[in-house]
Amino acid sequence: MLYERLKTFRAVYDNMSVNKAAELLHLTQSAVSQQMSVLEELYRVKLFVRKGRSIQFTPEGKALYEWTGGIVSSMEEIPKRLRALKNLQYGDGKLVVGTTENAGMVLSRHLEKFSRVFPGIRIKVGIGSEIALKQELLANEFDFIAVDEIFEGTRDTGFPARTLMGGLSGFSLILPTVHLWAGRSLVSPQDLSDEVFLMHAQAPSLRSYVEQYFLLNRVAPRDIIEAGSTDMIKLMVANGMGVSIVGDIALSNRCRPAGIKVLALRGLEELKRHVWLLYPPNKEIGYTAWAFLRLMEPDGTDVAVEIG
Repeated sequence: MLYERLKTFRAVYDNMSVNKAAELLHLTQSAVSQQMSVLEELYRVKLFVRKGRSIQFTPEGKALYEWTGGIVSSMEEIPKRLRALKNLQYGDGKLVVGTTENAGMVLSRHLEKFSRVFPGIRIKVGIGSEIALKQELLANEFDFIAVDEIFEGTRDTGFPARTLMGGLSGFSLILPTVHLWAGRSLVSPQDLSDEVFLMHAQAPSLRSYVEQYFLLNRVAPRDIIEAGSTDMIKLMVANGMGVSIVGDIALSNRCRPAGIKVLALRGLEELKRHVWLLYPPNKEIGYTAWAFLRLMEPDGTDVAVEIG
């Protein structure tokens, strides 16, 4: 088999010795020499010459060594990959993902579908800030992470990435139901000047947009209070502590507490949230993550992961 011969050839090259290669591969010296001879006959070149007890590789031998590194390592990966695929099929595996709070609202729908198709796969989800999640992704703590961005095209191109289907959503202004504006259908930016605005402290892309929105419309809220999560912001608004801008996906019936009124804010309609899946740049996608991607494809075709 060509793989076995190339593996033997590389062992001889790595050790610069037929004897040492034979010991490592649990073969006889004659078997190693025979495999080297077969390669020379196959490629019709001289791969090495003997000089006393040492050997010296020819330019062709050195070139063959360089060319076959990836081939041999890929062949050695095949048994492990087949076991991983079998584990996925029979439910012995896990999917570890991280997500920002807002992206998680979109990701959860896809994870629910994945768990129905692969009920035996264990799913573990970590929630954190985008900065913290990227650091953990670089440390290979996750198969992938889901992050959200406001300005399309501003994602970090240092990670392999793809968009998450169904991840596009808009934003709205929320205020207490007892607010004077509760009877309106539309609010102008200038109306915010007399309000206390609740800012999401853990969503840098949304914060950047809101600050730019204030600047372009020459708006300076009476006060700004930072909150650590969208849920906290909604509760604070419901309790009459101020107004805020949140994603529409966080305002579904099951996610909206009593006491909140949702209104349109002029100029806010152009704001859209895009959700991206980011993968570790220093390792291949695992089979569970690959299966997750395949499941999101509507036509079932092979998934092409975009490399930024």
